Amino acid sequence: LKGAAAIFAKVAGDASLAQPFRDLALIRQTSAEFDTLPPQTVVQRLQGLTAPGNPWLGSAGELVAMAYLKQGRRDLAGQTFARIAQEESAPRSLRQRAVQMAGLL
Repeated sequence: LKGAAAIFAKVAGDASLAQPFRDLALIRQTSAEFDTLPPQTVVQRLQGLTAPGNPWLGSAGELVAMAYLKQGRRDLAGQTFARIAQEESAPRSLRQRAVQMAGLL
């Protein structure tokens, strides 16, 4: 995972690449490092990708919501899962999972 995260970090930081590739690399880097990162780092890294209408809301939002749960911030996790559930461009399976999580929170 460390090697994969390092490669994704290089892609995410490469300004010569199109932004969608850089955003995807940042999400994958964060996913690979998730268990070793402080939750606030996850939130800060991905916050810009979790806005309604952002094509990465589902993937980035799920990681951010889980980071909020690690922080004990059930309120913010629930709000994030609710945003994912309402995002029609997010994959259906992800939206269904977000609905379940939002309902639990």
